[in-house]
Amino acid sequence: MPLTIPTAYVHRTDAMRQILKLLQHNERYVDGCFDLRFAPVEAAKHEAYGAFIEEMTRYRRKKNGIANVRAVYLLDNLRVFYWLFVSEGDGLVAEIESLKNTTNKKDRVQFAGYEALRLPRQGEEGSPWTWQFRADRYNRLEEEITEAVRLKDFETIRQWSYSLKRAPSFAGVRKQAYKLAKKAEAEWQRSASGAFPSGSFAMGWQGRFKEAKQVPLYKSQIRKHLDATSVGVNADG
Repeated sequence: MPLTIPTAYVHRTDAMRQILKLLQHNERYVDGCFDLRFAPVEAAKHEAYGAFIEEMTRYRRKKNGIANVRAVYLLDNLRVFYWLFVSEGDGLVAEIESLKNTTNKKDRVQFAGYEALRLPRQGEEGSPWTWQFRADRYNRLEEEITEAVRLKDFETIRQWSYSLKRAPSFAGVRKQAYKLAKKAEAEWQRSASGAFPSGSFAMGWQGRFKEAKQVPLYKSQIRKHLDATSVGVNADG
């Protein structure tokens, strides 16, 4: 059993937001998923890497050229998704894990059809980290709405628009979502008549949120949470 019991996010958007925060200062990572029953074992391994140490210890490790590790956990029913972000330096995590570089296109952090990357934003210096749809998911969404519009399938169009509006409204996702909606409306105007079946498209803003909900990776505590909520990853965060 680990000496420190880590916590897991219960809402997908909260975990994705924390990932963006850690990407700002770490260029290496490893990710994966494990069964909830193995949580103590996995947490002990991550603790050996130094994932749960105090800030003063992190400072000393950095000064001595030892990599620091920060963990993100997301609870999904009886599974736990995890991401370990690793700073520059050597250490146990670099020796054992096959670390990926966050800046390589083929190694981007991915989750649930999204990928994290840097995108320039008007009025801001540099290129901040954000999430966007992976290319395969974006293309699938485009194909689905094009087919639905051509068939004048009102129900599918409404469901498609509703699903798109509920996507995590990170800057990259918002940009793609509005582009897809614009294409859908243009296709409707080209092949049909009247107002677009799902009305005008609008997404909410990510903005500032209340403190993210997390639960400890005690098996008993997680079981209490699952029994109380009977849900897995909360899609709308």
